[in-house]
Amino acid sequence: SLPELRLDDDKGSVSARDSANEILVTGPGFRIRFSKLDGLIHSYQVKGTELIKKGYELKPNFWRPPTDNDFGANFQNLLLNWKRVSSDYGLLDYKIDRSRAGEVALQMTYDLPDVYAGLTIGYRIDGSGAMIVSETLHADTTHKVPMLPKFGMQMMLPKSFSRMQWYGRGPGESYWDRKDAEFVGLYQGDVHDQVHPYLRPQETGNKSDVRWMKLTDASGKGIMITSDTVLNLTARHFLDKDLDDGLEKHNRHSGELKERDMTVLSIDLQQMGLGGINSWSEWPLPQYRLDYHDYSYQFKIIPLP
Repeated sequence: SLPELRLDDDKGSVSARDSANEILVTGPGFRIRFSKLDGLIHSYQVKGTELIKKGYELKPNFWRPPTDNDFGANFQNLLLNWKRVSSDYGLLDYKIDRSRAGEVALQMTYDLPDVYAGLTIGYRIDGSGAMIVSETLHADTTHKVPMLPKFGMQMMLPKSFSRMQWYGRGPGESYWDRKDAEFVGLYQGDVHDQVHPYLRPQETGNKSDVRWMKLTDASGKGIMITSDTVLNLTARHFLDKDLDDGLEKHNRHSGELKERDMTVLSIDLQQMGLGGINSWSEWPLPQYRLDYHDYSYQFKIIPLP
């Protein structure tokens, strides 16, 4: 069974300051900075440790680097708008709720015009710096919009957070329609080793049916991700664009890639299946597609130790 997501109201006071350019949420030993340009978290400091790579953020994401099967089905073109809205979203409004003792809640509302949808991201933060993040897609199904490659969020951490431990399927990568050979258990490893060296760079390294995952540095500092549903989580030392050839395949090889000085953590409710009936036109089977409609999930980020 999975835990009900709760915040601890006995960790001390938490406050929010709304200024011209940012919203700063603080408590004993932590500071979380939201930019008012995009409504996203750009700094997450706990006990003097920064959990977000400078220049990056915790952001919504609906795209995956296309696989060979995806190229065969022309998804790099057919689903392109989901790539656009993974970096092009308009902040419409924000709300700050200080009514609950021991926590601060924020709600950010976005417009995703390329896919005729709205997006709401909520944050509930307690006095320890732990937070529950929720993401909800509001789909306007009067419009014909292609399926989603994935529904989730991405967090960019410093590269030092490279030690993984998770309870889910493993030890290898697994996907919605390719996971029967990976069994649910407790696994650990290094982020460097989670990327499979396919001949061409592409989507790789996903862990499915994850109950929780820890990403830590050598001293044990880092984060734990958990949810009230099973998740798909991927940790790599590459940005998605490093593995993405764009609209046409390029003549390059995975061994040529250079790791980034960061750990990119994808925290997804789900991503579409890999397919594989053939690699030149077939889509994933219908039961492994994310058809266009409303989606919602939540997860909790717990700073460690």
